[in-house]
Amino acid sequence: MTPRNADIADANPPRRDTRSGPSPIALLRVAAMAMAGLVLTGMVGCASSGSGNAGTGPSEPISVPVTGPTAPPEGVSAPTLDQITLASERSPLDFQLAVTVLPATRGRTSESDPAALRRGQRYVMEADRVLRSAEGPAAGRSAFPGRTRQLTREQAADLWDVLLGSEMGTTLSRRLVAGDAEAHPGLVGSLAGRTFAPDRATVLVWVHADGAARQFALTGEDAGDALVLVERLSELSWPLGSR
Repeated sequence: MTPRNADIADANPPRRDTRSGPSPIALLRVAAMAMAGLVLTGMVGCASSGSGNAGTGPSEPISVPVTGPTAPPEGVSAPTLDQITLASERSPLDFQLAVTVLPATRGRTSESDPAALRRGQRYVMEADRVLRSAEGPAAGRSAFPGRTRQLTREQAADLWDVLLGSEMGTTLSRRLVAGDAEAHPGLVGSLAGRTFAPDRATVLVWVHADGAARQFALTGEDAGDALVLVERLSELSWPLGSR
């Protein structure tokens, strides 16, 4: 190996008067070599003591046991892939919701509709879980109601569970779009220019989750698909929804 210039300089030091003793530079070199030896000895000692068996090579990786059950309890079946997927999508971080109830206009109300769908209502839940609610004439589908309540994460997750448990759940969990064969029949791309049956209630549901928005227009019997969702939002809007 070709020696470095520094090595050559060390091997051929300039001539000096040896009667005056070693130079300060030589003393510093000796001290540096001694310190390096001490550090190396300490590192070897730590490695040997850590392995528990000096001289047999590096220690084996420490295996940390995983706590918690590795299998479902007796009598409980393991969750399916669909169940795991739905659980992982529970209350997405960007979950937003807007629900508008348009009661029947012919004859004021329709006895064929559930009581919860016989009055105008508008609910908006923003991404920060602020719930806004309105009833009556102020509950139009383009209204932005006043703040009613700050929902907890659990309350927002419950609303998401209600959606997934409804007939709209398949469309939302599979991220289907209007026109897909398995999409909910009430799924629409736009409400522009759309009219609704005047003798039955209509529920408009807008959902934003996982970066995508879906919109449903549920009229007549289909409006029952959103009944539980409307009732839950009405409860969360108390005392507004208790009237």
